[in-house]
Amino acid sequence: PAVGRAFRAGYGGTGAEPPGAAPEDHVVARPARLPVGGGAVRIGYLVGALNAGGSERQLIYLASGMAAGGHEVEIFCYDGSGEFDELAERNGLRLRVETHRSRVGKLLAVRRWLRELGPDVVHGIMKRASSLAILADLPASKRRVVATDLSTATFDPGQRALRAALRLYRFADVVATQTEVNRRSLLRLGPWLEGKVRVVRNGIDLERFRPAPEAVRGEGPVRFLVVGTAWRAKNPVEVVRAAAIVRDRSARPFRVDWVGRVHRQGSGEPIPEYAAAARAVEELGLEGVVEFAGPTDRVEEAYRSADVLLHASIQDGIPNAVVEGMASGLPIVVSPVSDLPLIVEAGDNGFVSDGFEAEPIAAAMLRMLETSPAERAAMGRRSRELAERWFGLDRFVAEYEALYREILGSGA
Repeated sequence: PAVGRAFRAGYGGTGAEPPGAAPEDHVVARPARLPVGGGAVRIGYLVGALNAGGSERQLIYLASGMAAGGHEVEIFCYDGSGEFDELAERNGLRLRVETHRSRVGKLLAVRRWLRELGPDVVHGIMKRASSLAILADLPASKRRVVATDLSTATFDPGQRALRAALRLYRFADVVATQTEVNRRSLLRLGPWLEGKVRVVRNGIDLERFRPAPEAVRGEGPVRFLVVGTAWRAKNPVEVVRAAAIVRDRSARPFRVDWVGRVHRQGSGEPIPEYAAAARAVEELGLEGVVEFAGPTDRVEEAYRSADVLLHASIQDGIPNAVVEGMASGLPIVVSPVSDLPLIVEAGDNGFVSDGFEAEPIAAAMLRMLETSPAERAAMGRRSRELAERWFGLDRFVAEYEALYREILGSGA
């Protein structure tokens, strides 16, 4: 396909995480695609704010791809400004940013936005925005509504907000999610959604995230790379404890480099889970083995200088870090969360831990350490192949475009 305008992609961490990582200034190519029959579609994307998280970055990828394909796109942020506002505007995306504190104020603002924009499709990003999109369109239901739930149905099924959202989702035209695991969770909790739930996997920039020459790897300690904000869902304390077990049980040299935010936005205070993990590094004598390097604006270089992508999270949809690592040609060691076991099974590209505690994480790391450099390289090649098949941006944008056309009744 032809390559369209440059897209400045920030890196703000991956998966479900608190906002606040600063976007970086990096240019990657974006696909320029022509509309697939039926003419341009007017699409309104609704989100609380464009905070620097994985879901928000996926939204910018999607909206930019739709705009590049000739569709009319606007993003409405009802909770004020976010770190990715500038990133979206640099891509030529039209933003409407307002701040509303009360639920009624937000609902009225969304109704006003829908009336003024008149979108063919309104797409809520995450469950609160999805619920607002549905409520704002009732009772007339003039527009096609796409709702989303990325992982809550699997990891926090008792959440009151989720239960309320699932009741509202019966009025959506489609409920989008990233994983087969969460699709099954949604249908278990809301059987009335049968026929509405669709899986659309994330997309990433396969040009930005590409393998290093194999000669770069294979010398010195085996380098495990963790990418993401060092908070509870990413499990930093258990990763540090796992590294101690690996050190004590193997003579093979290795290191764990953690790239991602470690301080709270605003206050600058350490994230509590990072503080606990840093103490564990000191108490276990892991200085020089485990390092928290903080955020980087060249995360693609971190992938290309690593040997293995380690992702031991306890909650995730499809983590951007895992897919980026795969695209960068890395074998992976992952926790049994979401669709990650399916990815390893399909790609034959790494190992899945048997749990989320230090012992099973260490066991999977040890298996990777005992794998020959040649087999790790082969796993990395299979990672890249699967990333190309499952996670390309063209595929990501095209699947959503087809979905919009389907619910508009004009085919895909």
